[in-house]
Amino acid sequence: MGKRLFVMMLALVAAEVLTAEVLAADLRAPFDFQSAQVLPQGIRNLRYKGVQVLGNEKYNSAGDERLLADPFFQEITWRDVTDPEADELDTGLLRGYLNSREYNLDEPVGRTTGTVSVAANVHIPVFAYGITDKLTAGVAVPIIRYRYNVDTGFVAYEALNRLAADLRAGGKGFELGEAERKLANPINTKLAKFGYSPLKSEEGTKLGDINLVFKYQALKHSVITTTVQNSYVLPTGKEADVNKVLDVPGGDGQYDIGLALINDVNLIPLTTITITPGAVIQLPDTTAKRVPYRQNSKITPYTDGAVKRNLGDIYFVQASSKVVPYMGVGIFVGYSLHYKQEDRYRGSKYASERYSWLEADTIQNMQSVQLGLGYSTLELFKAKRFPVPVELNATHSFLVRGKNVTKDPLTAVELVMFF
Repeated sequence: MGKRLFVMMLALVAAEVLTAEVLAADLRAPFDFQSAQVLPQGIRNLRYKGVQVLGNEKYNSAGDERLLADPFFQEITWRDVTDPEADELDTGLLRGYLNSREYNLDEPVGRTTGTVSVAANVHIPVFAYGITDKLTAGVAVPIIRYRYNVDTGFVAYEALNRLAADLRAGGKGFELGEAERKLANPINTKLAKFGYSPLKSEEGTKLGDINLVFKYQALKHSVITTTVQNSYVLPTGKEADVNKVLDVPGGDGQYDIGLALINDVNLIPLTTITITPGAVIQLPDTTAKRVPYRQNSKITPYTDGAVKRNLGDIYFVQASSKVVPYMGVGIFVGYSLHYKQEDRYRGSKYASERYSWLEADTIQNMQSVQLGLGYSTLELFKAKRFPVPVELNATHSFLVRGKNVTKDPLTAVELVMFF
């Protein structure tokens, strides 16, 4: 019985760190270069953006690089095994047995192993229309095609073999036989006890959060052009499932309001420098959450369907440069800073301290570099040297430093048609 319980608790620890590592990354490196330009009145464009997103590495709360699967590789002690909240009857019996045999509860009994990877291709059609010569409106509808793979394992130490020998010597062969039978799928057995769906690799397609964007060109000069960009994020994407320890959400389930000031500066021929400060205000809402029963715990049987949540606001600045060495060819280089405040959670179903544990490691920041190459036939079209006005852009973004964010780079392609 002790061996079965140990493996169940081991599975719980492994699944718990997986959830904490994969679902905690809200910030992503930008895959666009800002521009203060707006569409002329009556002109429309249709953009298609394709973005490849990976999730294999991240920066932790100390800013150190690590694999998403790194938390799996950790030692487990008897104290971890005998957590009474997980299974009070079995753990109580095991703890009593270990104490009677003078086992050291801080003795390592094994270590977890595992792999996890997340990949997504985001398809974003964007439609924009020039309402006036100064005001452009647009709508973006992201569609997320995702796939994640997960696998876990366990390496037993001699301490576990010693317990098995003691159980055999005590005539508990039946309990050992039951343990062998239940080891076929121990993780999902434990997750099922807590009301979770089975942990398995998965792929699928989801609608993301729809974005409404308005750009107003407040100043247009030969040297500087300034545009105010206002955006609204609608919670059309499905939130992460509280009954899954690993999920790829379509959105976070609440409204966002964004404001940015885009400044194009033209001091050097064929070169435009763009500086864009901005903020995203994430509005408070009420949602369902799993509420931890101890600090640093993510896997828990306790659910509150009315948690008051206030996700941290995001502040950013991007500086970029566009050089046009030949007609229609654009070379882009950018550098961005992002900072996200701590999330806040409140509830009345359980002790207030337990809700505050949800706020751990939710402060995020990152520094990223963007590289881009584009080609446009717009000038050729105006000169009647090309039949249609189109643009084709490619962007690669990567992080140079961060905290509590996914480290993997982004690659994006974009096709733009004007009509």
